[in-house]
Amino acid sequence: GRSMRTISLIAAIFCLTACANAAPEPTRQPSSPSPASDAIEINVDVDGTQRSLILLPPKPTRALHEPLVMIFHGGGGSAKHMQGRSADLANDLVQRGYAVAFMNGSTRLNRDKLRTWNADYCCAYALKQDIDEPAYVNAALDAIAGHIRLDVDRVFLMGHSNGAMLSYRIADELAIRPRGLIIISGGMFDDQPDIPSGTSVLAFHAVDDETLSFAGSSDDKSDRFRTAPHKPFDAVETFLANDLSCDPARITRPANGTTIRNRACAAGAHLEIIRSDTGGHRWPQEITGFDLQSEIVDFVERQK
Repeated sequence: GRSMRTISLIAAIFCLTACANAAPEPTRQPSSPSPASDAIEINVDVDGTQRSLILLPPKPTRALHEPLVMIFHGGGGSAKHMQGRSADLANDLVQRGYAVAFMNGSTRLNRDKLRTWNADYCCAYALKQDIDEPAYVNAALDAIAGHIRLDVDRVFLMGHSNGAMLSYRIADELAIRPRGLIIISGGMFDDQPDIPSGTSVLAFHAVDDETLSFAGSSDDKSDRFRTAPHKPFDAVETFLANDLSCDPARITRPANGTTIRNRACAAGAHLEIIRSDTGGHRWPQEITGFDLQSEIVDFVERQK
């Protein structure tokens, strides 16, 4: 079964508190020097299985503790592949004092790519092997706390596609409460567990997504990898607004074909729902007149 806690991480938390998808696409070139050269490869043991991740430490600041964004690649990707495709976003976060961890899914024979996550109803190898993902994330948090002054109150889970599905599923199964979830082109299933109170959510989906359909149709490219249908994106918004006890939405339209619905929610949480007519399923998104990556950074910065 899945691990709800890891003793070592809880000990680290107390110490910190007391002591201070798709087919590959071309990588966007970073607009400023990349922190990739500072990357730390970390291996963790999860019930006798070696798992890995790539950690980008934050730019030094005067902060006593350092927030963390954990990024989960889409199905068929890897930590290294996602690092390359997220260079701009990672660099922006690192320069602002965030650590960034690129998490690595599972694959047969430990290949470099073709990795997936066990999100209960998807996908592929990780699902079939019933991989214990919360145990991996808890072990990773424990290891990361040995490299940075981890701010356990500001840990964010960001996922694309299968990685976004996972972020939804494990939010309430970790040894810490995530400060926020960033969901990019990801599906939610009908038996979605409650999102922890006080956890903010940014969720994006494009109407023209043919891999994981906006309308929740089973007739899309990811259907053969799932064992259950996913909710329509409108139903996802309804679930989240109710689950997080949110106020009515404040609607803005930052670009033609793009709508943002912002809500203030209970316990200091925020809900931001972004719908775009275009963008497909790819990461990073290319949407005329709208920079999703900057919006993600702004969202994270608001969750103090």
